[in-house]
Amino acid sequence: MKTLSLRSAVLASFAVGACSGGDSINWAGTVTDSAGITIVQNPAEGVWNANSGWGVEEELRIGTADGDPDYMFGSIAGIAVSSDESIYVLDTQASLIRAFDQSGVLQHSFGSKGNGPGQMELGAAPLLIGAGDTVYVPDISNQRVNLYTADGTAAGSYPVRMEQGVPFKWEATESGAIVNQVRRLAFEPGQTPDTMDIVAVRDAEGAAVDTLLRFRSGATISFGGSGAPEMKLFTPEPMWSLASGMGVWHGVNDDYRIGLYESGSLTRIISKPFEVAPVTERDIDVIKTAFRGLLEQMGLPPQAFQIIEQGMSFGEYFPAYAQFLQGPNESIWVQHLVVPSELSDEEIEDFNPQLGMGSPNWDVFDGRGRFLGTLAMPDKYQPMRFLGGDIYGIWRDDMDVQYVLKLRITGMPGMDRGGVQISD
Repeated sequence: MKTLSLRSAVLASFAVGACSGGDSINWAGTVTDSAGITIVQNPAEGVWNANSGWGVEEELRIGTADGDPDYMFGSIAGIAVSSDESIYVLDTQASLIRAFDQSGVLQHSFGSKGNGPGQMELGAAPLLIGAGDTVYVPDISNQRVNLYTADGTAAGSYPVRMEQGVPFKWEATESGAIVNQVRRLAFEPGQTPDTMDIVAVRDAEGAAVDTLLRFRSGATISFGGSGAPEMKLFTPEPMWSLASGMGVWHGVNDDYRIGLYESGSLTRIISKPFEVAPVTERDIDVIKTAFRGLLEQMGLPPQAFQIIEQGMSFGEYFPAYAQFLQGPNESIWVQHLVVPSELSDEEIEDFNPQLGMGSPNWDVFDGRGRFLGTLAMPDKYQPMRFLGGDIYGIWRDDMDVQYVLKLRITGMPGMDRGGVQISD
């Protein structure tokens, strides 16, 4: 007879307790152990009901559609919060960073357009706060990362070497370490791209001091034989988000299966059933029309979309989710995907590809990976940063004017201050 290991016994008791008693919730999933990896398999339905569950409510809004220019935003590309809870906002259209207090009052501004010290070009993004409240702004047009002190004084920069990999995503850890994902693309005809992306911790000079994760590259963006960019939407794409203690959540979005890597090793997997939705011609038409309208709003000629359309293709099925983030108390938040053909005519009119394909609805899992339920955020809201029971993000009104919106999570017990910074 096989002896039950201590680890298996602990997992078994956790699974029973999760369903029936103690701090338990009425959860119908299973927890198993496979070669030291905890596997949490969730049912399709969460444990929240009409009388329970978390919600969100507006706590602070910064911005205006007209009036004081100090409170008008053109294109918000980053939001971060310093140790004294100042709210830093990067407006990439204005090449300007503004710092507000927790009442939404402007404290100071810094930055300008250009390539001189402390300046940035259009498209600089995101904004991160590192150790000592140093502000970091990746500026790919200038192929560097700009650094500023908390009061806005330019504090130098370090180069971004594109031949060593194109940065795809940036985050900052709870301790202020800067982390980014790089992918080596094939820009020249006949050049072979690297097949692995790297998520690495960077020092104050931009050098990689620790590799947190390596994973197979996605194919959403590539370069053809002519060197022109190609975009294949809804092809399986790897995604990641920082977890506590320098861990990394990672998944490929063709399956609702997300793994936690700690010290480079897979330690936990959470999964949930999902329905595969095919990409229809109607979906493709809505997306192309939205892209065309966006470029027109930017003042670009019709030929610009024609060039993009030549390099645009679509996968057969929609992904299982749009993105995932670690929230407070090590909870995991997974964003649903918008299926354009399921939108009403009015919703299609408002469909904005700048917001991505993310839905207002988010699946929420507790720190153990158990599916709690689905939470609805405001329409046209893009969360950027969790801090304790607060969410900081970008909200757009019906005129597509942008605001900084701080939400408070309601109904969640045991809150501590903490969290990680995130960006698209």
